[in-house]
Amino acid sequence: MGIDGRIVTVSWLCFIGYWLYASRNAKRTVGRATSGRGVAMRVLVSVAVALLAASGTINGAGPHTPQSLDEAMGAVGALLCVSGVAIAIWARAHLGRNWGMPGSIKDDPELITSGPYRVVRHPIYAGVVLAMAGTALVHGMAWWLLALAFAAYFLSSASAEEREMARQFPDEYPEYRKHTKKLIPYIV
Repeated sequence: MGIDGRIVTVSWLCFIGYWLYASRNAKRTVGRATSGRGVAMRVLVSVAVALLAASGTINGAGPHTPQSLDEAMGAVGALLCVSGVAIAIWARAHLGRNWGMPGSIKDDPELITSGPYRVVRHPIYAGVVLAMAGTALVHGMAWWLLALAFAAYFLSSASAEEREMARQFPDEYPEYRKHTKKLIPYIV
């Protein structure tokens, strides 16, 4: 594994470590904004990751890729992965105790509009998808399929969460939506 692969691995380990550490202080979950479909999708994605890792098809850009292009893609991929993980951790830090699994409803919820939430409504999702795209540039095509699966899942979760946020914050959330994009600043 090259330096770009090691950077990607360390980035994801930092992500997982921070998530485990920060989740200890989350507010109590009192309900779900989404159906069991979200749980099924998380299980499906987890199985896909395990199968990709076990099959050995997650490495390499392809047999006909020039070495210099492989190196450039690896460097860009590592940068995207680090950036995506940093965005997700920054967003998670701003959520503080309000964080929960996608679709969870927290006790005494607060509408967070600071930090990355000033620009996009779902920066954790955006950061994870960016990190997955970077991972795909480093480790190959199978990871692109996984990144697309995550993106589809996150779009579905984001829509359900937005309906719940509009219900919980009927005065503040519509105004907040007017001034922010869902996932990509100034675009979507």
